[in-house]
Amino acid sequence: MHDPPILGGDPASSFLINFGHNEQATGVRKHHPKTYEEVASLVRTVRSQGGKLRPMGALHSWSNIFPEDDTDVLFLDQFKKISQDPTDYTRVTVQAGVLQSELADWADSAERGPGRFSYLSQATVVTGVTFVGACQTASHGR
Repeated sequence: MHDPPILGGDPASSFLINFGHNEQATGVRKHHPKTYEEVASLVRTVRSQGGKLRPMGALHSWSNIFPEDDTDVLFLDQFKKISQDPTDYTRVTVQAGVLQSELADWADSAERGPGRFSYLSQATVVTGVTFVGACQTASHGR
């Protein structure tokens, strides 16, 4: 299995472009926190500086909700936990950084135990999109 792509591209680059290549921003500061505490600290810091913090997903959007230049952007791609309720296999919790391909792999995994293969299948062409982002934006941010 290969490492998933880093959302937002090269973390050291201050350039950001969307999947459709029709929206872009420069001078952005990319943040990839690993804990909820890091997210909270980042929110407090940016707010105290009077800045803007924009949460971003896999950039699979064609809308004008893209961040402005010179903005702090938050990627939750380090939040990869998928958990299943031990008393109800139909209840699954997915963190914001889980890609659709990762959720599909988990759903098919023998490690899942009860409820394996009991999910509603989906014909997803773009597997590099976060599951939560697809749900929040109806797939294309419109």
